Amino acid sequence: MAVKSSRTSRSRSACSAGLRPYHSTRSCSFASGMGAAARAGRRAHDTAEGVRTLLFLPHTRGRRPDRAAPVVRASLHSASRHRLRGAPNAVATGRSSMRIAVIGAGAMGRWAVKELALSPEVEEIVVGDYNEEQARAVATTHGGDKAKAMFVDAREPESVKKAIVGCGAMINATQHFWNITVMHAAAAAGVHYTDMGGLFHVTKQQVELDGEFRKAGVTAVIAMGGAPGVTNVLARYGAERLDTVEEAHAYCGNVDDTDWSRYDGWVVPYSLETLCDEFSVAAPQFIDGKWNTDIVGGTGLEDVDFGAPAGILEAHHTIHSEPFSFWHTWKDQGL
Repeated sequence: MAVKSSRTSRSRSACSAGLRPYHSTRSCSFASGMGAAARAGRRAHDTAEGVRTLLFLPHTRGRRPDRAAPVVRASLHSASRHRLRGAPNAVATGRSSMRIAVIGAGAMGRWAVKELALSPEVEEIVVGDYNEEQARAVATTHGGDKAKAMFVDAREPESVKKAIVGCGAMINATQHFWNITVMHAAAAAGVHYTDMGGLFHVTKQQVELDGEFRKAGVTAVIAMGGAPGVTNVLARYGAERLDTVEEAHAYCGNVDDTDWSRYDGWVVPYSLETLCDEFSVAAPQFIDGKWNTDIVGGTGLEDVDFGAPAGILEAHHTIHSEPFSFWHTWKDQGL
């Protein structure tokens, strides 16, 4: 039995140590795969050439054949799984327009603002950051006439609460080590919450806030980026069709086909601190019924066939939330 989180990336332009140039018209192909071995589901296997291939094996095991496949609406480890009730905001009351807060105006936050601005259901976007000038730039460039900027110190719950009060929901796009503080503020303000991951250790702390969010009558859906996020939804989709879950492997690979030859600058694709951690710190994995904390990020290289368009990429261990969230969800289901 094993839970393994692996990430792989390849850029066809000149890159070094995980750094890549930024361009507003960046084009990427992205593939995410999950393996859950129990004779069915999405399963990983080794070929004669030593390449791990991700396959999807269709089946109806674990659910009645006359029922439609369930719709996955949340991450595996939602901090609160109850129905929304009594929450004083647009999401709970069913109003046609919403006010959404995005705390953190960095590489991830700006794209969240852009997507929200394109949504006809969103009436107003609050963009908060410690760097108020950056928040204004993101609000103006990506939020159009829907967004306004505010100073927010994610280290101070009252500062966060002031920015998000009255919003229907909030997206925490700050560095993961502020997640707990921001979650306390969201519960206190009665605002639904989501973020982009807790890099394993913070995720373990976040699930302990379930009672706080239940008492507040709002929902927290944690770790809803690409990985973790998409990987969790894929895993849940496969696992719901199984009687038992013996193994769960998360693989994430991407190929960047953008031509960077005419660009002279270099920036990191997301948080430099997170990127360094993913390649250097211990990457806990749940293997053979116990946690292994001696595995270091960047080790355990293996070739993985993600299928078209990504193809075969080299994967390695990395610290991520999926090993914990998979284990936390299926520890009583055979894992």
